[in-house]
Amino acid sequence: MMKVLYNIIVLVLFICSPVMAERHPHILVNEEDKAAILDKIEKETWAKQIFNQTQERLEVYIERHQADPHWILDRYLMNRVPGKRYTHFISDKEGTQLIGYGGDAPVPTVRVSPHKRSPITAQGRAYVVPEIENLIPNDTSMTMNLLNPVTQQYERVDPQSYVAAINGRINVLAYEASVIYWLTGEERYAKFAADILNQWVNGVVYQEPIDGPGRTGFLDIQTLGDEKEKPLVLAYDFLYPYLVKHDYPLDNYENAFEKIAWTLSFRGYTGNNWFAAESSTLVAAALSLKDAQKRNYYLEFYLSRDTIVNGCGQLSLPSATKQWFTTDGHWKEPGGYHNYPVSKLIEAAMMLENNGYQIFNKYPELLKAAYVMLKYSFPNLTASAFGDTGRPRQSIECLESAIKMADKYSLSILPDLVDAVKILENAGLYDRENTGITGMLCFLPKLPVVNTKGGKLWNRTEKLDFASCYLQRNGMDRQNGLMCVVQGATYNHNHSNGMSVELYGAGTVMGIDPGNGPTYEHPMHVEYYTQWAAHNTVVAAGSSTSLSPFRGGGGTKSIGAVELVSMEPLAGIKALSDEFSYTLTKYYEGATKTNQERLLSIVRIDEEHGFYVDIYRSDNKVSNDYLYHNIGDNVELYTVDGDIIELQSISSYPCVGKDSPGLRYFKSVRTTGCYGKGVVALFSAESLTPKHGYMKMWMPATPDVSYFTALSPEAKTAQAPYLHKPLPVVTMRMEKAADNPFVAVYEPTSDGLSGGVIKNVERIKIPDGVKGSALTVETKQGDIYIFASIQELLEIPVRGKKCCADWNIFAHTKDKNMIYVGSGTFAEDENFEIRAKKKGDFFLEYDQKHLLVRSNIPIEVIPKNKSVNEKLRGESYIDAGEKLFLLE
Repeated sequence: MMKVLYNIIVLVLFICSPVMAERHPHILVNEEDKAAILDKIEKETWAKQIFNQTQERLEVYIERHQADPHWILDRYLMNRVPGKRYTHFISDKEGTQLIGYGGDAPVPTVRVSPHKRSPITAQGRAYVVPEIENLIPNDTSMTMNLLNPVTQQYERVDPQSYVAAINGRINVLAYEASVIYWLTGEERYAKFAADILNQWVNGVVYQEPIDGPGRTGFLDIQTLGDEKEKPLVLAYDFLYPYLVKHDYPLDNYENAFEKIAWTLSFRGYTGNNWFAAESSTLVAAALSLKDAQKRNYYLEFYLSRDTIVNGCGQLSLPSATKQWFTTDGHWKEPGGYHNYPVSKLIEAAMMLENNGYQIFNKYPELLKAAYVMLKYSFPNLTASAFGDTGRPRQSIECLESAIKMADKYSLSILPDLVDAVKILENAGLYDRENTGITGMLCFLPKLPVVNTKGGKLWNRTEKLDFASCYLQRNGMDRQNGLMCVVQGATYNHNHSNGMSVELYGAGTVMGIDPGNGPTYEHPMHVEYYTQWAAHNTVVAAGSSTSLSPFRGGGGTKSIGAVELVSMEPLAGIKALSDEFSYTLTKYYEGATKTNQERLLSIVRIDEEHGFYVDIYRSDNKVSNDYLYHNIGDNVELYTVDGDIIELQSISSYPCVGKDSPGLRYFKSVRTTGCYGKGVVALFSAESLTPKHGYMKMWMPATPDVSYFTALSPEAKTAQAPYLHKPLPVVTMRMEKAADNPFVAVYEPTSDGLSGGVIKNVERIKIPDGVKGSALTVETKQGDIYIFASIQELLEIPVRGKKCCADWNIFAHTKDKNMIYVGSGTFAEDENFEIRAKKKGDFFLEYDQKHLLVRSNIPIEVIPKNKSVNEKLRGESYIDAGEKLFLLE
């Protein structure tokens, strides 16, 4: 019965599917495309450069192959010893490593990566993958001499995942050579590629998918690694006429390609990015099958049918777009994981488009996903690095593919895509020469000429709900722009970080999340990089950790989620003020049963200056540690007057019990001891280019607080030259941080201790029993900024201010006065009183000549000056919107 059902399904799919050409090539391009591609290479500099560079890179291998055809074949990692030409491979129950081998083929078989991770040195760095030229020919050893990048010594180790990486490099050479052959007709390129392909297929036809859990692959311990076979699938498509002409045996390819298609259809995780990352290899293998029924059967697992058994298999494109994309196209994992799965889904769709299917006009999510990383970018056009990730940025390849498809279907998103290209071009970050040989084949010769929006991509605030991530920005100038991010939630590849922040300044992300450790199972990753101590957050009772123990891997750490209390402007909404914005978030840290709140605000002074205000409340009664990591060469603590504070060196950071947060990894720890005066920390990053970078961290005088400086482990998310360098860190420790919360004001500058505009930061005392906090910031120009987070009506003992709001700002500058209220009902300074019947946001800006009022709720504006009241002509009740009054 099941066989009959299978036959009915594949027959229906065959009848309903586009006709698949039996001609070659047909996966990426068709024979009819050759003339246009050659014309592109002739006329377009970027394409010609790719073509020339590919030829130059291949030339040494092609020439050598003419004289010694065994040289490259002997360096392919194979099971060569008779009796050990394995066909069956057995994984441990976790799918981490191979534990058994069996079978013996009549010819050498392809070595399978024996471990899912790269080999790591004792110093926590990955060994260097050897160049092809340095490989031992016909190597039958299961270990290799690999270079330790720290000691610069070679060490004999298990290559682990490098087995597939090495063979993958040779596979890419074969693919590139096959393309050059197709374009030029020079058979020496074909001979080189065909011999590699022939050796590969003669071995793999005897091999079976690994015997293990659902994550295990065909020629790699995990299905993700099987992507390294895709270049050979593509090479076959370009080489087919040559293979036929020169009587290469072809019978084994159908079997080999189906094994790839089967493995990727029914194995690999669906609860993370794996299924998507495997999609283009699955589609390429399926399109290579000559049996139309089988071809359409496997293609359906991308097009419309899910295959999920115990969390493994494939999610089809319809399911993927519903479950794994936000409404604006962000993949629901950290930004560093966005480009990988999205680019493969797009590549698979491009292959299908080339074979008669219509994909991009039906799935706009793919086009949105192609440029969404820019939407969440800092002013240097990198994105936030929360979770298991490096510092992500926009993919050129995704953009190029989307532009081609949007142009094909004349879709309205095309101007936005082209606008994204222009943004990258203007920043010097868009070079079509970097799109490689596939870009040379597939992308448009010239980008379409369309009317664009002129850089209107960025909102003042954004949010990613799945990560409880909220960002603010003010200005996108690379050097002077400001942007901050607060986030924390339970999702795949998250970290245990509570309410963690990243801060931008002086041309780069300065206050950074660290990224991941050496591997997901390495002790440094498990015990530090994924834990509270590695992040810009607050540790409660020295014990903050996930609700269930984390023992390694790239999965989910259960930490609950940050909740948004209020925010202005809301994501995608026009800001009330050009100068101010804020987020107020709260978080329940379940491991220590601690309630926390974090208010983070941007304040813009002028086009070149601004600062961040951070108020962090934590009600743990044992202890609370406020942590801040910043890139740099060092950090020093100063008094408000600029005198250096002498610190005492201690053996280690004070830890509790088994130190779940990872504070023990701080080194070179120094402390002030209990210190009741104001402190200014200066992080110096003098190797930044084009200007030096500094972060001044102002911490107003606070009773019963101890300050610490230390060096924390290196971060993978820092800008060069601070990549892989220890991070300076400053911490504040208090027993009680609820009534008297942590306060820090961060000012990025390029001018060292004397730079910046802030002169002083002071707390304002709030009456006992009132939940709230307030502070003043005085600039060197004499401007005064008064900040208050008070949710009940209260008079602040500074110049007669009153307020009731989540966030209040009273600004007195030489040019104007401003009142800013976020989620509040009342504010009053010496000149105006503003009332609202319900909570909302409003903003007043005034001088001697003008009064500007903006709000998103109805408000009543009551002038205290009689002449000003007359100028308003009774218009004290103002609906939501904007109103400008002339006061002259």
